[in-house]
Amino acid sequence: MNIHNNPQTRQLSRSLWLRLALMVVVWSLFCALFALTTQDFWHTVGEAVARTQSPWQQYSTADYNALVEHGLFNGEREYQVQMIYDAAGEPTYYVRDITIYEQLRALKGPLALGAYLLGLLVIAGLVLRRSIGYYAQLTGAVAQLVANPEDPVRLSDELSVTEQELNQVRCQRIAADKAAHAAEHRKDELVTYLAHDLRTPMTSVIGYLDLLCEAPELPNDAKERYIAIARDRAVRLEGLVEELFEITRFNLQTIPLERQEVDLAMLAEQVADEAYPDACDHHLTIKVTAQEGAICSVDPERIARMLGNLLRNAVAHATPHTEISVAVTCTSMPQGPNVPAVMTPAPGAPAPPAEAEAAAMSAAAPMNGHDSEGAASRGPEAVELAVADHGPDIPPELIPHVFERFVRGDESRGQEGGTGLGLSIVQEIVQAHEGLVSVESGGGTTVFRVFLPKAPFLGSDPGAQS
Repeated sequence: MNIHNNPQTRQLSRSLWLRLALMVVVWSLFCALFALTTQDFWHTVGEAVARTQSPWQQYSTADYNALVEHGLFNGEREYQVQMIYDAAGEPTYYVRDITIYEQLRALKGPLALGAYLLGLLVIAGLVLRRSIGYYAQLTGAVAQLVANPEDPVRLSDELSVTEQELNQVRCQRIAADKAAHAAEHRKDELVTYLAHDLRTPMTSVIGYLDLLCEAPELPNDAKERYIAIARDRAVRLEGLVEELFEITRFNLQTIPLERQEVDLAMLAEQVADEAYPDACDHHLTIKVTAQEGAICSVDPERIARMLGNLLRNAVAHATPHTEISVAVTCTSMPQGPNVPAVMTPAPGAPAPPAEAEAAAMSAAAPMNGHDSEGAASRGPEAVELAVADHGPDIPPELIPHVFERFVRGDESRGQEGGTGLGLSIVQEIVQAHEGLVSVESGGGTTVFRVFLPKAPFLGSDPGAQS
């Protein structure tokens, strides 16, 4: 990173140079003004020094000429000579030795220059001290940020850019702490749910098996009924345990992908066939409609898991004797102001602006006849997978959180609650494929839409995503 292109560096450099230039100009003007206003003073001081060191000596013309002939004025010492005429017109010479005076006067220039340079050094020291003070401010701000992130960071005006950035970090930390606290709260609730959900089928299984062991004389039809009930409870228990292990198998930080060209229409048919027995048990039907050419470079196992989670969610919440529809459509990645509501983009994938997402969330999204070529502006070629069920709506306050871990559905959406990992795993798989996932619920219909790009975006690793 080039520090010279950093906004804070530019602002700080500009401030320091401006301060330095201003102090140098003020000091220079002060020195010049001091020199001009003290000229007479220094002349008076020089005269006093000269009078103290060498008083005036009076000589007649003959005596003065004799001094000149003897070379008095040709040595290293310096003399000042004044000639004054008396009333008779005869000149009188006054002579004094000003060697020390001249030596001191010769030092005046270097001393003045030295004082000026010393002032510049003091100015540089003050500026340097202020620069070091900025580091002290930053150190204190970081310490405060660690110790007490609730208080906003306050820095001097010269560090306004860093102040804004540190406050952004502070807000992000507060948000992350709140999210972690909420996740921990949901985990605590999950433990409570599991304590009941695991204990109930386990107790039932043990109870029926004990009954079969203790009463071997039971009629065969009663034995078969008890065995069937115990098996159903064991299957329920297996499903709960499997969901718990999902959080380990799907490390939500890293999901390795093994991409290959997959016909998503065929894959949707296969997943729907696997979900058919469960749908029949709930008196539901599954209908798959697909366009040709729905070929994507994806990990088939992960996409099948994602689609299976959506179908299991639909089966769990759909009203009996209704139809679950799975639509596979060739389209483009949504972009621009009309993306579907509650859409979660993958890292690096085209993402809607925040204000557009908010606008989409506030609008009633269409449940049927979704126009894949219409409202939203389009990006790279993609395939849309839409899973719709007919039943109770998702509560509006729950919609923004349906893809979060450990979020369990409202009772109005079904009698059996899972661990709250299924839709979170859906989101993670979609994001690993650089796709988008959204949910729409209203008017008795809930639709989950998944957009998968037909090819990985430039710069992505086709072998693994994290």
